[in-house]
Amino acid sequence: MTPEDLIEKMGETLAAERDALRRLDVAAVVRAADAKERLLEQIKSAPSAERAGLVEALRQLRPALQQNLVLLAHARDYIRDATLLCGGGPGRRPRLRAEL
Repeated sequence: MTPEDLIEKMGETLAAERDALRRLDVAAVVRAADAKERLLEQIKSAPSAERAGLVEALRQLRPALQQNLVLLAHARDYIRDATLLCGGGPGRRPRLRAEL
């Protein structure tokens, strides 16, 4: 995988994740998380000579990653509040992974 490939694939994945977070689509968020995990595994398994370029490519994606983290935190809060409003006690935590 080249740094350009990583930027393209991770950028697409982050855009899909961002859309899913805005829609509170848990299944789509899980799919995006799985896709990000696969990309990170490819980085870890890349020859050491290639990793520096891949890590630099990830640095370029930092703003998009941070934006998604903010959206994820908001989605978590919405789910928590909805659970409480629907009768879930404060000791009960909502499940964040969908059963696929």
